[in-house]
Amino acid sequence: MRLVFLAKAKRLVSLLKQEGHQGAKSVDMQHKFFAFTMDSIMEIFFNKKIDTMGGQVDRYATAFDGAHRSFMKFILSNIPKFLMMSMLPWPFGGIRAIEHSLGYAMEIFRKYFSVHSQALTHYIQVLREESAKLIQARREDPDLEHGKDLLALFMKQRADALGFQKQQNLGGDLASTSKKTKGDLQGTGNEQETLKEERFTDALTSIILNMIIAGRDTTACLLTWLFWELSLPKNAEIQDRLFKELEKGYKTDEDLTFSNLNAKNFPYLNACIYETLRLHPPVPFDPKFAVKDTMLPDGTKLPKHAQVIYVPFVMNRDTTRYGPDAESFRPERWIPFKQPNPYEFPVFQAGPRVCLGQDMAIFEAKLCTAVLVKNFRFGLDQAYHNVNKTTYSLMVTMSMATYKEGEERDLASRKYEIRSYAKTREGRRTQSNIF
Repeated sequence: MRLVFLAKAKRLVSLLKQEGHQGAKSVDMQHKFFAFTMDSIMEIFFNKKIDTMGGQVDRYATAFDGAHRSFMKFILSNIPKFLMMSMLPWPFGGIRAIEHSLGYAMEIFRKYFSVHSQALTHYIQVLREESAKLIQARREDPDLEHGKDLLALFMKQRADALGFQKQQNLGGDLASTSKKTKGDLQGTGNEQETLKEERFTDALTSIILNMIIAGRDTTACLLTWLFWELSLPKNAEIQDRLFKELEKGYKTDEDLTFSNLNAKNFPYLNACIYETLRLHPPVPFDPKFAVKDTMLPDGTKLPKHAQVIYVPFVMNRDTTRYGPDAESFRPERWIPFKQPNPYEFPVFQAGPRVCLGQDMAIFEAKLCTAVLVKNFRFGLDQAYHNVNKTTYSLMVTMSMATYKEGEERDLASRKYEIRSYAKTREGRRTQSNIF
């Protein structure tokens, strides 16, 4: 894992320097950060080497972004219709979130009357096709038994040990998956059966999609916001202090290990990461649904299907907890470092649903940041930002976009670029886009 992150980070440095030497006026760092995380997880998760950072077109990555944006456009452009349909009695209206079921009215509208939903369906089909190819490639690999990528590890596991039982077509779309009942999940009759078997392709596809959602966008958003903060003129001293810490503690690649990149050895790097997560959580709000009648710790009763939403974006800016400067980017508040209570700082969720990839994501962000800041000094293109204001993009995760003053309500006119320059530590300057 470490070697993959390091190789991809060095590839990013090489590309930035190369494009600078070629006289490029701008480099799209949004693409670079999202490509960095995609290239990394495709190798770590699936043993597939791609180079979208270098311009390689990957059908999976393109479809993943298309599905993400189509989903958000579908939701945001149809809120009034959803509200009206939600008033109809079930099963004609409404959404049964915990069963992933739509009422008849919404299902008909989604399938036949929404351009964005039809685009979403297309992208999902592409994702399923590409996932099936990844699975088949690992299935046919004679060295699968020695594979260390996550997909190989899953495929070598016994189906019954992971809770997959008699169901012949696990996975599928939301509607079909929701209709599977406990009666379908009986013993396989073969306790040695593994997920490598072809009938578990849909189950593995669902696993793949979940791993990419968790491992790609969130870390890319973290890196995007961190370098945005470091590039602000008011935060120039923060970037200088971070570079000085890295210059002192990062001498060779051997210093960039999981055990070494900790809060003790690199307190300011760690603080910058956590301060970015505090102000700009990659998932700014999170809904949960009651699968049965239940009760919150304070005694509040929740009926089945009730929805509870918590908002890390707001919680992390609470002045009673973080002081009057809660809106400011101040990494020093995390020094000395004390691991935050996940229920008070739910950036990675908490309890049984805590993010399993939390440590990997933080390590990936730290390593990439260390390599980039050691090689470049970043700063904003003020001429561009005097005209274009920053805001949030149409994604489930909190990436960035820009709009011209007076056009903040025109979602179609938003651009997905935040321009900045990257000046090499040797003195050469490369104009970049960072978002």
